Amino acid sequence: MLYAMPHLACARAFLLWGLRDYLLLAGPGWQSRLRTALLWLGVWIMQPLTVVVGWAVIAVHLAVTGAWQIWRARYNKSADWAEWKRYFWRAVWVALLSAPLVVYTIVSFRIDPFLRSWETQNRILSPPFTHYLLAYGLILPLAILGIRPLLRGARWTGWLVVGWLAIFPLLAYAPYTLQRRLPEGVWVAMVILFTKWVECGGPAGQRWGPRWAALSFLSTIAFLTGGILTTASPRAPIFRPVGEVQAFEFLAGNAGPRDVVLAAYPTANPLPAWAGVRVIVGHGPESIHKVELLGRVSCFYKDCTDAERIKLLNEFGVRYVFWGPAERQLGNWDPRAAAFMKPVYQQGDFLIFKFEGAS
Repeated sequence: MLYAMPHLACARAFLLWGLRDYLLLAGPGWQSRLRTALLWLGVWIMQPLTVVVGWAVIAVHLAVTGAWQIWRARYNKSADWAEWKRYFWRAVWVALLSAPLVVYTIVSFRIDPFLRSWETQNRILSPPFTHYLLAYGLILPLAILGIRPLLRGARWTGWLVVGWLAIFPLLAYAPYTLQRRLPEGVWVAMVILFTKWVECGGPAGQRWGPRWAALSFLSTIAFLTGGILTTASPRAPIFRPVGEVQAFEFLAGNAGPRDVVLAAYPTANPLPAWAGVRVIVGHGPESIHKVELLGRVSCFYKDCTDAERIKLLNEFGVRYVFWGPAERQLGNWDPRAAAFMKPVYQQGDFLIFKFEGAS
């Protein structure tokens, strides 16, 4: 069972595969390069921002391992710059493959007015740091204890994990509207360090590690319990009323793929999932000028004049008007009394009208 948005889960998987591919330092053959290209292409397709997260983790790895080699050279210890260069050129290859995709995304969000407005509205900020402590507080201290044994056994690869954990606060609170997406996958670094402590922590790790890990099932139990309780008492928005779904199915069978349907936001949000139609405002960040449009839709069902209603319908090319419980909550306008509305569907409290006005 996946308690997350599928595209984010896939982006995370491709990110982890991509970082693993970087750490393995596979050979220079075309198969290796093709695999690297496909992995980072997968990250970009699923979530372009996650590519930048991968860049940040790799950059920190190069910086830390480079500083490590400088430190070794300064104290008359053998510095392995050949190994560092292999990682460097691997990172360059990753950047060359994925940079055009990221540049394309950045340029698109700057020149496309829709994407620019979407970016402005799409605010996914990180929670207070205390929330992160509640989420990771049980495992974080033991993950820190796992740093030393990890670096003792695998320094070159271990520094990537340690560096990823170290920049977690910087990623989480970077000055960016989507900052909550930036610590993507950092819990994997915590789990790796924790398991290393269990493996190499001596009697204390062997004795307390499994018990500590068992506490992680509390969140699993909480999620499963929440899912069971949700299914035991069906309600919106997870479950939709039968009458509403039947109305959606009518539109799926009768409306065209480019037809626009006017409906209240609680109706317009799930409607496109059932019928291949367009709505005026149906998704938070992706409905451009959402606040303004919500006001106009509310006015349509409440106290607009018929002339104003016809103007709005023509402006957005509306073909169908939905009238159900959510629309009645917006106002007392009755489309059955409007000369420009032709009823085409009625089942219980759900009615659909076809706009017959002229543009």
